[in-house]
Amino acid sequence: MLASEQKAPFHRAGWIFEVKEDGYRCLVFKQGKGVALVSRNLRNLAPQFPDVAPALAALPTSTLVLDGEIVVFDERHVSHLGYLGKRGRKPLAPPVFVAFDCLFARGRDLRGKPLHARRKALERELRDTSKAVSLARRLDANGIRAWQQVRDNEWKGWSPKTEARSTNRARAHVHGSRSSTAFGRDGRRRASSERGASSAQRASGREF
Repeated sequence: MLASEQKAPFHRAGWIFEVKEDGYRCLVFKQGKGVALVSRNLRNLAPQFPDVAPALAALPTSTLVLDGEIVVFDERHVSHLGYLGKRGRKPLAPPVFVAFDCLFARGRDLRGKPLHARRKALERELRDTSKAVSLARRLDANGIRAWQQVRDNEWKGWSPKTEARSTNRARAHVHGSRSSTAFGRDGRRRASSERGASSAQRASGREF
């Protein structure tokens, strides 16, 4: 799910706010013990992060699709893209997959479900997990106070989300018709995204 890009603080009823991390965005496709971590440029990141993929494979649910980000935290629990290291080099600290949406679980397509239902499913699926997998951090329910939390902790930013916007994007996410704000308006890029989603589904061993 692509978060709404809001730079100025605001508060509106029905919105929730999460910490915006600084890492590699990816979709997780899990089938049995097989896991694919598919980046936005359609690479499987699982070999690059050998501690993250086994942690996801160990989750009890046999089929799972998660949206999230691979990050590395500093001692203050602030994520830094630069800490992930360049390709072929080890990250500066143990990487963590931060999950912020659950699109498919336990044989159920959740993309048409409201945000709060998908968050509940996400919490259930990640209830018993290792340090290599975590939930996205929720901020204060009041947007103005949430923004102040971001400033006080020197986090990268926030991700404001609302039920309707979140649900519409989740419906399209796996099939590649993502928001133009993320992938541009050219049909060629959207087509490549669809091929990537199909490749990821094949890698996971199941058509979602």
